[in-house]
Amino acid sequence: MLAACFSLFTIVNTHSAPEVYFGEKYSTKSDVFSIGVIIWETICRCLVGDYLRPYKEFKKIKIDYQIIIHSAKHGLRPTIPDSCPASWADLIRRCWVRSFVWRSVGGCTTTSAARLFDCGLC
Repeated sequence: MLAACFSLFTIVNTHSAPEVYFGEKYSTKSDVFSIGVIIWETICRCLVGDYLRPYKEFKKIKIDYQIIIHSAKHGLRPTIPDSCPASWADLIRRCWVRSFVWRSVGGCTTTSAARLFDCGLC
């Protein structure tokens, strides 16, 4: 049970929008940020053939809670691979816009995400 709690806490830190850290109101735009991380994970899995943990490439992050701090305060995001198709990289970036005011719910739709499996990448 304790391990499951720590696992959930890790997901909250790696997938949470900046407004969550700042204690602002959550909205569907907060979910769009999280969906962007999930799309990033899926793209990386397709390109690399293995799971890549979000933010793992940043060696200065030693504990999981640092992720949400760096994401919210400094705009840190997982690195999008160079081999990621431009349209997918653009979709991920639109999901990760720092201010939820500019984050479009329509810009990261299930239709867009569903195309991932039809594009031949995976």
